[in-house]
Amino acid sequence: MELTYRKAIKDDSDLLIDIYNASFYDELYPVW
Repeated sequence: MELTYRKAIKDDSDLLIDIYNASFYDELYPVW
């Protein structure tokens, strides 16, 4: 259970990093 919990936290962190990088690139190269 704890391993799954830790993995979920890591996945959330990766997702936040992906969102941050995506918004950063959106400012450099606007897609909208």
